[in-house]
Amino acid sequence: MIRKAKQEHISRLKALFPSTHSYEAWKEDEIWYYSLDGTEAGFFALKENTITCAFVAPDYRDKGIGKELFEGVKTLFLARACFRVTTPAVEESRDFFLHLGFQLSQDKKTLIYSF
Repeated sequence: MIRKAKQEHISRLKALFPSTHSYEAWKEDEIWYYSLDGTEAGFFALKENTITCAFVAPDYRDKGIGKELFEGVKTLFLARACFRVTTPAVEESRDFFLHLGFQLSQDKKTLIYSF
């Protein structure tokens, strides 16, 4: 189930996220997470029309959770009349977003999804 994160979820979500990444930006972002049997399995951080961060815990990968998260936030973007979504083209998630239908920008720094 996809839910909007409240403050009490943030510390549990930070525990999922690798310590090599910064999560300070989350203070400004809207966080949506996937809960499976009461456990946070992954999340997307959103800011305006950008997915600033996407992460699924290793134990929950290859189970469709990332795709379900994207479908949930895609519905949210559409409800907000946002028809173009971007995300940084970082190596760790590039293939995942390309699989979902994102296109790589000319400068190869951004992935773009148009509805």
